[in-house]
Amino acid sequence: MINEGSLVAQKNLIKINEALASLTEYQKKIPSFKVVLQDCVLKELQRLLPEVYISRVFINSRVGSNSQEPTGSLMNVFMACLIRGRAPVYDESQYGVYDWLDSTDEQSRIHGLDVVALGNLISDVLKTLAQKYTATLDQYWSASPGSDAKGGGAASTQHELSKPAGNTFLAGVGSLCTRGRAEARSRRRHQ
Repeated sequence: MINEGSLVAQKNLIKINEALASLTEYQKKIPSFKVVLQDCVLKELQRLLPEVYISRVFINSRVGSNSQEPTGSLMNVFMACLIRGRAPVYDESQYGVYDWLDSTDEQSRIHGLDVVALGNLISDVLKTLAQKYTATLDQYWSASPGSDAKGGGAASTQHELSKPAGNTFLAGVGSLCTRGRAEARSRRRHQ
C-alpha cells in the first residue's frame, strides 16, 4: 500500500526529472570551448583575408615531415600552440599556407595569406585570448536566438537558459517542502 506522502514524493521526483531533462537538452545547445575558440580565431583571420574559410586553411611544411613548428589545419595548429603555451615562429622558406592538408603545390597556396602573418595572428590571439574569448562568449549569451511567435525579438540566450534552470530549482524546492511537510506529519503521528 502506497501512502499519500509517497505518491506526492514520486510526483515531485518526476517533475525534477523532467526539469533536469529540459535543462540538459538546453545545455547541449551551448557552444563548446573549441567552437567559441574557433570564432575568436576566425574573426582575426577574416581581418587578414575576409573571404577565407577557416576549415580550408592549412599550414604545411615545405621541407618534409621534420618540422619544428606545428602543422595542419589552422585550428589544430592553434590548439597545439595553446597547449604548449607559445606561438609558432614560422619561416616562409620552410612553411606555407595552403587550402589542402599536406599540399605543397603552388596552385593550392592561399594567396594573400602568408605563414608569418598567421604565426603573428596566433600569437596575438594567444596573448589576448582571455579578452577575445570573453567577448565572444558575451556575444553568444546576449544574442537572441531568433524572433518570437509575434515577430518581435526573442529573449537572449542567457534568458532562455534561465527558464529550464529556474524550473529545475523550483521542482527541487517543491520536493524539499513536500518532504519536510511529510516528515513533520510523521513526527506528529509518532509523538
